[in-house]
Amino acid sequence: MTRFRSAALLALSLMFLGCGGNVAMQEALGACNQRLIEMTAQCSQSKSEPCPACPACPTAKKGDLPAVIDVISNEDLGKLITSVGFQFRGHTQNAVKFIMPGPGGQRIAAVVHNSKGNLRLYAAFIESEPPPLGLVNEWNRTKRYSRAHVDSDGDPVIESDLDIRGGVTPKTIQNFVKIFGISAGAFRAELVKGRST
Repeated sequence: MTRFRSAALLALSLMFLGCGGNVAMQEALGACNQRLIEMTAQCSQSKSEPCPACPACPTAKKGDLPAVIDVISNEDLGKLITSVGFQFRGHTQNAVKFIMPGPGGQRIAAVVHNSKGNLRLYAAFIESEPPPLGLVNEWNRTKRYSRAHVDSDGDPVIESDLDIRGGVTPKTIQNFVKIFGISAGAFRAELVKGRST
């Protein structure tokens, strides 16, 4: 940790000194430098418990997810999905299958594809006939956090992506899955409503 702290402080100091007369940049780098000092001090304060500030801390418990994730195993992804109340149904090499609650007590089967730092949530709804494209277009025009389309079989699909390559917290992934569950349920309700009109 000391080697990391020294290298990071040196890099920040060089950046700080090299920014010349830009006061705003100096203040921002100074604040960042202070935060790094606080984080490393927190890590060195207690060696009996893992520190939340340092995912590489040697005292972190085995099996715990790091504070920041930029790649995740399907097993850990399944644990996060279960932790938000969805039912884990297994995984393949690049995907985790789960069940979410839907409108009117229905259950929605979904898959999260886990590939190269990208998580893609996907739910398809088997329909006897394709939905009106106006309904799908309206969804995409008015809703956030997901997109809808009609797949090659004529079934409506809802998807959402989360790029984790830059690093995200486990809570970010949990919220991503929860928001997708809400979106998928609302999309399903729109499909039912669109069929009845």
